[in-house]
Formats: sequence, structure tokens, C-alpha cells
Amino acid sequence: MRFATRLSPAVDDRLRAHVQKVWLAPDGDESPVAVSLRTPPPGHTVVEEYAVLPHPRMARFLVPLASPRLAAATFLEYNAIRSPLSRAVRLALAGGFALGLTRVVQRHRLLVSVDRRVPRSDWTRLLVTRHLAEVLGRQELHAFVALRQVNPNAKPTLEMFDEFAAPAGYAKLGTTEATKELVRTAAATIGELDGGGGRLLVPRLLAAGDWNETAYAIVEPLPRGVRRWTGGVQATISSMRAVAATGVVSLSPYAGSSYAARLRGELAAIDGQSEVTPMLWSWLRRLEQSPAPILFGRSHGDWIPDNVGRCGDRLAAWDWEHSNPDAPVGFDLLHWHFHHTLVAKDLAAAVAAVYAATPQLELLDVAESTRRTVARAYLLDLFVRRTRLAAGGGGWNHRWYPALLEVLRHRSTRA
Repeated sequence: MRFATRLSPAVDDRLRAHVQKVWLAPDGDESPVAVSLRTPPPGHTVVEEYAVLPHPRMARFLVPLASPRLAAATFLEYNAIRSPLSRAVRLALAGGFALGLTRVVQRHRLLVSVDRRVPRSDWTRLLVTRHLAEVLGRQELHAFVALRQVNPNAKPTLEMFDEFAAPAGYAKLGTTEATKELVRTAAATIGELDGGGGRLLVPRLLAAGDWNETAYAIVEPLPRGVRRWTGGVQATISSMRAVAATGVVSLSPYAGSSYAARLRGELAAIDGQSEVTPMLWSWLRRLEQSPAPILFGRSHGDWIPDNVGRCGDRLAAWDWEHSNPDAPVGFDLLHWHFHHTLVAKDLAAAVAAVYAATPQLELLDVAESTRRTVARAYLLDLFVRRTRLAAGGGGWNHRWYPALLEVLRHRSTRA
């Protein structure tokens, strides 16, 4: 299904990408739905209205304008998990909307409208927010969007609010084959974890499914008591153990594990689609020669400070789209170090940081004789993941390619 847009060529890439993914709106296509700035096409009824902040040429937020109370509330929820600077900006914006001081900014509006000849009963077929409201048994829902940096593998994320400005859920949308798989993995994992347990808190799954050509998953709002994580990775060790214990726990050589068999299948599915796959196969064959038994369990898959928070004496964890039910224990700890270094430096430095962190695997009872193998297995897992995302329509992130080629050439002979 393709909808029409009436957006200026000067519109920010983030805004254009979001419009195309959520409303599937390439310019020029005829449709009963239109996305436009300031005014709708003749004969259309505006169904969704957003303030584009700070400007369509530098868009960072889409704020629903159903009421000043709602607009203000969208900047206050989840604020405790933000950085101090982000919190300050959001508090100022919330105050501005609440006091009616942002009317000048509100002239930059994005309007989603439907041809008046289309019956209201068809709106759930045409608009994802209407579909999500129906799925959750709500009369209507409003979406706040923090527009993400343009990335082929980015997924639209909608913070959903009801008509009383109360948080109603957090929806992620998969629009490519690669991102659909991520959304479905997250939904399945969150469903299995069912809120977590003990000192591990996982927001529950409210709904998941497919709408037109989009996969979606909606999780419940985070508790109001969740705060930004300020501790280091070692403070999360007990929670990592709890996550691992919810999976398929076993002790076996890498080559005989269900995990390795699945990774082999994933690599086979993209064989020949990238110049890196022969080197990945070589790395896998070397790993399968290791006879030492490895401890397996569930991994979160993206265990980083942005995806965890503190809620009283519990650790809250979200974004489970890369979770694995039977990965080598220790992947999450190594990923924390990899991510931190990749953001600060580059891919080669991040790989080196993984090997430097292997002694810390002792905290998760990983035997000293297998720690190097677990580090190599983690890196292979990450490299296969990124290659699959690229082959699935997401393309390569500039941080990864062509740097990955050099890393593989340098490391494959030592893996």
C-alpha cells in the first residue's frame, strides 16, 4: 500500500524516512491518505496532527497536538532514563506546551489526512496508529516520536498515549525483511520472559502481529520509577545471570550446540551475498574445532547502558530484538565493552576491547580455558548479525563497512 506525500524537498532526512516507513509515502503516488505540511489536500480530513520540532529542515520530534496536556506529557514520560541534557530540554519543551508558549513552533505541523469519501471504518486499514488502538481495545491512541538518525536498520518507534495523556504502550515497527525479523524476535522473547522475575524487570508484551507489510510489537510502558543506569557493567552481573537462566541452559562443545547449528544455518542463508562471508565461514570452522564444553543460556543481545535502567532494587531491561535463547554465556558482558568502544573509537578498537575484557568472564563462571573461545564466538555472532542485516535490505552502517573487511583479514588467521 502506497500513500501520497506533499513534503518539500528541503525536509529533513529523518522526517522523510519516518514518513516513508510509517505511512509508506513516496512522492507522487495516489492514495486516500496524504502526509503534508501545514495544509491537507482538498477534500481530506485531518486524522493525525503533529508539531515538527524544532523545524522540518532539522526534525527531531513529532509531537501529537490533540491537546496541550497531551503534548506536554509526551516530553515527561521516560524522562528519568535520559541524559541530564536531554532531560533539561524535554522539561523545557513540556513546560512550553503546558503553558501555551510554543505556538510559534507549532506552525511547523505535519498533517496525516484521509480522503473524506473513505468511511471511518476503513481507517484501521490505512493508518497504523488506528490499527494499534483497535488491537489494544482503545478508542484512540496518539503517537509521540523521537526521530532517529537515518539508518537502514532503524525501526520507527512510537510512544503511545491515550486521550487522557496517559502512557499506553511502546510500539516498534519493522518495515524491511531484516527489521521485521528483529521486531518478531523481540515480541517472542518478551512474551517468554513475561515480565521477568526476581531482580530482573522486563516490560510485558501487550500485542504483536502484522499490519499490511509491517510487523509490530507493543510493550507496556516502563514503570514510572525507572531511572537512568549509572553503574558499570559489573553491577549488572547478577541480572545477566538471571537472563541466562531463562534460556536453554546447557554445557557442551561449541560444535555440538544447537546455537552453532543455527548460526551455521544463518550464515548459509547469506552465503555468496557478501564478500565477507567466506571469512566468516573460516572463522566458524575454526571455532567448531574447539573441544572444550561451553556454558549456554539466554543472551539479551544488546546489553548496553541505553537498554537497561534501575527500578528500585531491580534492573529493568528492554529492546530484546537481538536476544538468543541459547548463546554462550558471556556474550552480554562482552557486548557492553564492544559497544562502548565502538561509539568512542572504531571497529578495530572495539574488537580489541572484547579480547581485553575476557578475564571478566570469570564473573559469570566461564572457565578460563574457554574464555577466549567465547570472545571469538561473540565476535562471529556479531559479524554474522551485521552481515545478515545488510543482506536483508538494511545495508551497511558506515561504522561497520568497509572496516569489517580489514578486521576479518587481520583476525581470521588468529581466530
